[in-house]
Amino acid sequence: MFNRRHILLAFLLSLLTVTGGVRAGETWRAVGTFNDWNPGDDSWRLTPQQEGSSRLVIERPFSAGDYEFRLIRQDDDARESFGRGAKADSLDERGENLTLFVPGDGVFRLILNAPERTWTFLCVKAERTVFDARLFGPLIEGRSILIDFSRTLTVDRWDRGMISFEAPSERLGAQRALDRYGRRVQIVLNGRGPLPLTIRLSDAGQVIEKKLDLNIEAEALFRYATAEDRHNTRTVALQPVSPGVRRAVVAFARDTELFAAEVSAGEGETVGTQNVRVPAGTYAVELRDGSVVTQRDPSLPLMLIPGNWRSFAFTPSEPAETVHLVGDFNRWARPGRPGAVELAARADGSFFTIINPPAGEQRYRFLINHSIEAIDPAARSAAIGPGGSPASVMQVGPSAKEFPDAKPNSIDRAAVRHDPGSGLDFVPISRALGLADIGLSTLPGDVTGVVMTVETAAASGRERVQVPLTRGTNAGGFDRWSARVMTGEPQALYSFTLTDGTDSYTTPPYSASIEPDTDRPAWALGSVWYEVPVSRFRNGNALNDPAAPDSPGGDLQGLAQAFGELRDLGVGTLCLSPIFESPSWHKRDTRDHRHIDPSLAAPNASAAEAIDGTGDPKTWGWSAADRSFIDEFLPAARAAGLRVVLDADFGQTTADNFAFRDVALHGRESPYAGWFSLVFGEDGRLASWGAADQNPALPRFRREPRGGLAPPTREFVFAVTRRWMDPNGDGNPSDGIDGWRVLSPRNLSGEFWREWRALVRSINPEAVVVADLRDPGPFRVEDDCFDGHTNAPFASAVTDWVGRRPGMTARALEAALLPVFNDAAGAILASPNMLESVSDGKEPTPAARRSVLMGLALRCLYAGAPTIAAGEEIGAWGGGNPGVPTLIKWNGRADADARAEHARWLRLRTQPSLAPVLRYGATRSIDSGDSNVFAFERSLNGLRVVGAVNRQDRPFPTAAFRGSAPGAPSTIEPWSSAWWIVTPK
Repeated sequence: MFNRRHILLAFLLSLLTVTGGVRAGETWRAVGTFNDWNPGDDSWRLTPQQEGSSRLVIERPFSAGDYEFRLIRQDDDARESFGRGAKADSLDERGENLTLFVPGDGVFRLILNAPERTWTFLCVKAERTVFDARLFGPLIEGRSILIDFSRTLTVDRWDRGMISFEAPSERLGAQRALDRYGRRVQIVLNGRGPLPLTIRLSDAGQVIEKKLDLNIEAEALFRYATAEDRHNTRTVALQPVSPGVRRAVVAFARDTELFAAEVSAGEGETVGTQNVRVPAGTYAVELRDGSVVTQRDPSLPLMLIPGNWRSFAFTPSEPAETVHLVGDFNRWARPGRPGAVELAARADGSFFTIINPPAGEQRYRFLINHSIEAIDPAARSAAIGPGGSPASVMQVGPSAKEFPDAKPNSIDRAAVRHDPGSGLDFVPISRALGLADIGLSTLPGDVTGVVMTVETAAASGRERVQVPLTRGTNAGGFDRWSARVMTGEPQALYSFTLTDGTDSYTTPPYSASIEPDTDRPAWALGSVWYEVPVSRFRNGNALNDPAAPDSPGGDLQGLAQAFGELRDLGVGTLCLSPIFESPSWHKRDTRDHRHIDPSLAAPNASAAEAIDGTGDPKTWGWSAADRSFIDEFLPAARAAGLRVVLDADFGQTTADNFAFRDVALHGRESPYAGWFSLVFGEDGRLASWGAADQNPALPRFRREPRGGLAPPTREFVFAVTRRWMDPNGDGNPSDGIDGWRVLSPRNLSGEFWREWRALVRSINPEAVVVADLRDPGPFRVEDDCFDGHTNAPFASAVTDWVGRRPGMTARALEAALLPVFNDAAGAILASPNMLESVSDGKEPTPAARRSVLMGLALRCLYAGAPTIAAGEEIGAWGGGNPGVPTLIKWNGRADADARAEHARWLRLRTQPSLAPVLRYGATRSIDSGDSNVFAFERSLNGLRVVGAVNRQDRPFPTAAFRGSAPGAPSTIEPWSSAWWIVTPK
């Protein structure tokens, strides 16, 4: 028999604390990759462990593998979805998905403590023994290693006596269990050289052996004595930081005369020196593959490598597989990407590394098991990092306090810091545009102005542009000067001129390549988006109107008729709500991703029969609607200067989809049985299936345990992607669409989206990929998944300030936007900024109309891609939800003023003098001095544009922050917005 108090599985991931118990009418379910994320699946409902108990349990068989899941609480009032947070074993509604590693087949129990919102996962019955022994820590004489058995699954009840170790006499030292189950054992290694180690597991009457051939190396040591104290030898041990590499950090607070110094590793190589003077600073001593790394400076000891060397030690709150260090110094390179820094595991469960970051203020955080973000508890300062998550801050190199006080008319040149190789001083944004953020640091108050001279490519030849830098501060107490520049080529040639009264200093010239880790299409940065529900826009062809009485009749022909109007409005990108075959008028429930819906594009009703085919792309034909879209609509859009982006939900379909119909007809024998998450009866016929939103009419495509699409549906989606991006398959994407907006991206894993985006880029390097994230949630938009996302936090913050929260201050709006616009600069510029409705489907009041126009101004002036919903520009209201399927109209009266105002603001992004700074410029808040006036500036190549919104009943004078702007208004009218250009001094 199997003991029900069996071992705790794998690792129990950290989550946020939420209070409360089990209330009447409250149900809890587990939803995840094990049940195709079906929140209505009652077979995954947790029940009380015993009558009246607040501990809820579920026992289910699991196959070996990795799983993601969430816990769903539902009652009559709401449904809450809980994931991972900061505390071990607790739940947070906004946390990322929980993960499980199941080492072998068996029956497992998920236990939820409802009052405390904590959970555990236990093995109830293992089908067979799974022996897994993982080793952590350095193989160095006298050091400890950690052998982790947490992934071992035993049939008998686990106890410490099940494990035994065998090695040559006296080679294994003290042994210590790090947990009460004895599943993580620390062992001291004695001696050096080869060490055969046998680990035996006794379980269910059998003995299983694992043999490890270890090679124990000698400790590497750096020893030195100073001339002042030559009889006192100091010893520093070199620490493993990566495979084959050991380092130590040695710091000298002042210039020091070394009497003798050497680095050695047992019987290996030894490098020594005598009577050498070492300047004050921080140095690394490094051993690589058994050899001492030396440097070329003859004035320094060979083994001392100068730099800004910094050590990092971190112990996760729960046992971890890996820990990476990401930050400004490596452009937040995640695992598997160039520049990624993995910490070395130690036997005590901690992780360690030593790196050489560039000088200056650096934000950073730890990344546990490739996904869990954590700040450094040893750090003194905190900030907001990319994506809006907290980050730690370190000051690399001397702080401002370590320099002499600033003097009038004198620049301390030694304190001027700029490193073009730093991810902080030089941040590439766009290769095609030559767009980059560049900055440097100076002593506080030491410099009154900094101007950057940068070479740019122009039609008339190369030009030198003078760019004034803006001053801020950093954690080290330095003044931080920065600017955004656009060179027009993938290279930056520049220098800085600093002034302080009568003193001036010009730095040497710098050269740097503008090669961002993720390069987004230049056309998508700051473009004006127009979101169109095609079936509601305009009925351009009555012959293809569907027979259903609730269908509005809008079509692509009607939209094409408006191309001239949209270009005149200032639109650059059309984002089409779903247009694939669908049984509904709104087309959100896609029946067939291979074909355009006939009611939206076919020349007449008789052309409504699509060519079906099989799951094999070779059998796919083109319907009349497909050809109309490809041969007529897309060329007309290109001729009008409009890009076309399609909405798509690749995670689901409808019950009348060709593949699902075949499954319903042939059951388990259908060639499409692997496309969906299905349950078959004993007779092989279809019994039930995983569905989106608990709606059986929307079967979901089958997922893999890690959240990607199963192979057959993955290949189908990839083929659909190729079909619409390069319709004739000739390798030239000019006949296809310009990109995708992905609906419901949280339904599939980041790993899948990275692979899919790579496919998109391989077809068309200039295609854009945006995630539709209308609701803020736990899903992070990583650089290698999407170019940007529909900016729900922007919409929420701006809508609150312009109308929904009258008492909200300008400073509160600035704080709300800070994490939104703290992502990678390219992602910020590519993200569509929408505005939430202020009318709630009712005819807007005059105040609501004013709010819409203020929100429009903010969208057009602020960073990002301003996006308007079709009809907004003509004052449309109501009829926008699926229950009221009418064509977009003026609701009885034309609002010509609304369109004129929209055109006035949107066209700013098409004016040659303003478009570059509004589309690509940096953004900085300005303190207006009034809580009802939100002000900010955009800047690029020295051109500064100030925007301000006055949300109050009285005019606001601009003198306080007008600057040198002869054309600026002296006041901003009540409930209105303004902009002006500031002339450089």
